[in-house]
Amino acid sequence: MEFMQDWGLVTSLSFRTDRHPVLVSGSLSGHVVFWNLEEKKVMSQLLRAHNNAVTGLQCLQDEPVFVTSSSDNSLKMWIFDMPDGGARLLNIREGHSSPPSYVRFHGSNGHNLLSAGGDSSLRIFSTITETFNKSLGQASYNRKLSKKKRKGSAEPLKMPPIVQFTSETTREKEWDNIAAVHLNLATVTTWSYDKLKMGELKLLPERFDPKKSQLNVNAVATCLCLTYCGNFVLIGYSSGHVDKFNIQSGIHRGSYGHPSAHTGPVRGVATDNLNQMAVTGGSDGVIKFWPFKFSGSAALTKLSVEESVSFFRAHHDSSMLAAALEDFTIIVVDLDTRTVVRKFQGHKSRLTDCTFSPDSRWLLTAAMDRTICTWDIPSSRLIDCFQVCI
Repeated sequence: MEFMQDWGLVTSLSFRTDRHPVLVSGSLSGHVVFWNLEEKKVMSQLLRAHNNAVTGLQCLQDEPVFVTSSSDNSLKMWIFDMPDGGARLLNIREGHSSPPSYVRFHGSNGHNLLSAGGDSSLRIFSTITETFNKSLGQASYNRKLSKKKRKGSAEPLKMPPIVQFTSETTREKEWDNIAAVHLNLATVTTWSYDKLKMGELKLLPERFDPKKSQLNVNAVATCLCLTYCGNFVLIGYSSGHVDKFNIQSGIHRGSYGHPSAHTGPVRGVATDNLNQMAVTGGSDGVIKFWPFKFSGSAALTKLSVEESVSFFRAHHDSSMLAAALEDFTIIVVDLDTRTVVRKFQGHKSRLTDCTFSPDSRWLLTAAMDRTICTWDIPSSRLIDCFQVCI
């Protein structure tokens, strides 16, 4: 007995052991085929069971269930209960098919992680149980059209990976509450945590849209911030511009500075709890404080930090802002007095991330020197430091 598979090389085989004469085969293209051994023909098939090749396939002993694995970092369990003798998905455990590029806690309870990967997808990982893990899908230029296309033909519609995102829980059931920056793109996408999908809006100022502007400005989005109220998103660009959008409607609500907020790329944006003030930092070594509502007006205060800003991390409850600098130091700025209140030195390489403790007494920093440091803000001292193995 011999069968010929038309969907690429056979990568895995398994027989059903529950008294059904069926052979299950996996292919290089991710399809799974069911062969009827008595009638010597294809009984049913699962197209695109996996995004990559099926690397493992095993039917469970005396059960109408089989398990498949793939290099797309997924493990799927299927059950034979379809009218044509085929199978449907019963359970799944999966993650990013490429390394994660940006990870953040969503909300203040610490129960859920938002993770963006090199596969252009956005996922939710629960710290309580894997049952609550969800996928928000892949970023696409045209989400509806990409759903209709088959694997391979939909690749041109896939957007570059997400390199940074921001989220808030305040309005997550009313409209999109996640905004994401993509690699080498000026367009910012919106996502809905509640609906578990990518939104319809694409945020792009007219000056960067070749269809609406005659200016040949080649800029990409570098940083962003969603306001605490969940209504507005502030986006910084490599051209030095900072723009404000309404995340519900996608309407452009103004820009900061004239003609731009900074003379170099914008590295960080932040706001206070009451939307009274916007803060921006750039590679020009200046942190600027702007009136939030009056776009286009002059900066309220300019704070020179002498070094280029790498990124911002804000703590809303305490009105403190941590700014990582290119000289491997990190400063803490009081948003109420608009002054530098702490400066921490000790890392020997570029800072990669930092965060405040919930009570804002500690500041944790990570750097390319493989160290994670804990700084006590009231005493301005290093209280812990350890090196991680890579």
